[in-house]
Amino acid sequence: MRVLSVHNLFFVTGGADRCFFEINELLTSKGHEVIPFSTKNLKNVHSYYEKYFVREFDFDISARSIKQIRSLLNMMYSFSSKKALRKMIDETHPEVAHLHNIYSRISPSILHVIKKNKIPIVQTMHDFKFVCPNHAMFSNGSICEACRGGKFYKAFLKKCSHGSAMLSGVLALESYWHGWLKLYDKYIDAFIAPSRFMADKLAENGWDAKRIFVLPNFVRVIDSGVYSEANIDGMFLGSLIEEKGVEVLIRSLAGLKRGRFRVVGDGYLKETLERNIKNIIPVNGCAIEFAGHLNSERLKKEISMSLMVIVPSVCYENSPMAILESFSQGKPVIASRIGGIPEIVKEGETGLLFEAGDSLDLREKILEMLGNRDRAIQMGRNAREWVRVNRSPDNYFKELMSIYNKVGAKALKGI
Repeated sequence: MRVLSVHNLFFVTGGADRCFFEINELLTSKGHEVIPFSTKNLKNVHSYYEKYFVREFDFDISARSIKQIRSLLNMMYSFSSKKALRKMIDETHPEVAHLHNIYSRISPSILHVIKKNKIPIVQTMHDFKFVCPNHAMFSNGSICEACRGGKFYKAFLKKCSHGSAMLSGVLALESYWHGWLKLYDKYIDAFIAPSRFMADKLAENGWDAKRIFVLPNFVRVIDSGVYSEANIDGMFLGSLIEEKGVEVLIRSLAGLKRGRFRVVGDGYLKETLERNIKNIIPVNGCAIEFAGHLNSERLKKEISMSLMVIVPSVCYENSPMAILESFSQGKPVIASRIGGIPEIVKEGETGLLFEAGDSLDLREKILEMLGNRDRAIQMGRNAREWVRVNRSPDNYFKELMSIYNKVGAKALKGI
């Protein structure tokens, strides 16, 4: 079967990108032909199909030029994406389209072309863009559901994106425009929610529950996880942005008198955290190292050297790959009790949960893990076995094929 796989980026910066590449690799390994469509970028992974990729338009709120007006128009409806994909479809003849993140870059203009060619469409929901203009349901330091029911103008009033009224207004306008055109609602046959929490949020906000399929992310299990030789007590991996709760983690570590912790990732908070950490962590306290962004192999090595992984998010998480990747290497996770996380982290079995934003509660959980390393190691073993059974690539593939079949993928009729 020929699968058209569409995503804004063709390189890895976060969990959604990793999912996109992992699913493509899985489909290929099962004998299907994956036809990727994305945007051009110097960071892109090489692909035979890159000749079809569309030029990326970045909207910069600080710029005042015709170029930025053109970028804004492309966010709303990209004729260049539509033209490029039309050429690709005419020459490759895909049988099903699997979309990931297409908003703000590729744009939903491509949906017209796909449907005109009678190709069924499924879309994996990596974030909350359909119900929240800034896609995170997080504003000004806390969970936000002000836009519930399509009241996207509240994103502008609250300046929910980077504190900018202009950028928030643009994102609100984008949501209104696409909602008015009913592009997603009209053309997408099935929505894949990686967590029950995501599925429920979509349904609560008016999306057709009959078209929403819960299909959790998968992970390949690493059989060489390190258990007793960990020389890092704990690590954070993810974007250094407010909603990921890294500041909560730093505050919790400030009360520890020992331990070695590592922060892996990059983001706008990195410089601030590095600059202020000396005033937060006492001289005789624990050690915190910033490792920056790491490639896949380096990241696996970092995880293998750690006793535990900490996911202190203060936003609604969907199905964090950081947790699944940690589990695959036999590492327990301490995570916030928020969003879809409790669907993955089983209290006392594969890790520990704490109240989101509560640094004291987090500190207690870290001390609990450090105080009983044998138990931590056993939870890591439990975690690895849990993902082996519940989040395997083979199970994911079977369910994905079922969804493709339900939306009418030609190559799967009769299965």
